This record gives sequence, C-alpha cells and structure tokens, in this order.
Amino acid sequence: IHDDFTAGITGPGMLWPMVALALFVLAWGQMLLARHLNARGAVGWMRLALFAALVLTACGALAGLHGPWSLGMDPTRHVYPAIVWVLVLWTAIHAAVGMIMQLYCLARSFAGRLTTRYDMDLHNVVLYWHFMVVTALSTFAVVGLFPEMR
Repeated sequence: IHDDFTAGITGPGMLWPMVALALFVLAWGQMLLARHLNARGAVGWMRLALFAALVLTACGALAGLHGPWSLGMDPTRHVYPAIVWVLVLWTAIHAAVGMIMQLYCLARSFAGRLTTRYDMDLHNVVLYWHFMVVTALSTFAVVGLFPEMR
C-alpha cells in the first residue's frame, strides 16, 4: 500500500483481525458440527455446538472491532480508517445476524421443532455461515494482511 493511501495512519495490525478470522472460522466449524450432530440424533451435543458457535461468533465480532478501536482509528480523520471501520462493521453486523440465526436454531431445538427429520432451519443457517466465513476471510485478510505488505 502506498503511504499516500493511508496518510501515514497505522492500520489495525495483524493480531486482532487474524484473531477475529480464526474465531469466525471456528464458529463456522461448530455450525457444520451442529448440523452433523443433529443428523446423527445427538441433540444435546448439537445444542452445545450451537452454543459454542454463538460464543465464538460474539468473540469474533468483538475481536474484529477491537483492532481499529484499540488503535484509535478515527473514521472522520481520513478515508483509510473510514474504509477499515466500514469493512469491520459490515462483518460485525453480519455476525450479529448469524447470532440471531444461531439463537433461533437453539430455541427451535428446545421447543422440539428442530429435529433430525425437520432440520431445514439448521441447514439454512449453515448455508448462511458459508457466506459468513467467506465475508470474514475477505474482510480480515484485507484489513489485517494487506496493509502489512508495504
């Protein structure tokens, strides 16, 4: 990245974006595991995997937001921090939507509506998580790795 683009402003670094990315990948993996466990009839383990995915998602969103926040990147100061904040907030908002979906699946499971036979809700949420992991990968690779290529 040319110095003119960043105006000499330090980016969010690699640590927090990579932590966020790792947490989102783990959350995606837990969603895949939840689908697999539900198909096998392991309802208790499926609920545990969904809860783990929920916690990992929340931690991933917080880690992603912590990068620009901890370095005081002011989005009103220059276009570079504004772009970083837009990308990170975009991902965090999608993570929040993913958390609502995870909670929905948990609620349906506890209500007896998400079963081995009636599991389309879970399949749709896992499909969303394929999108979510690609979103996190592209966002945090650009935010965390691209500025380090100078």
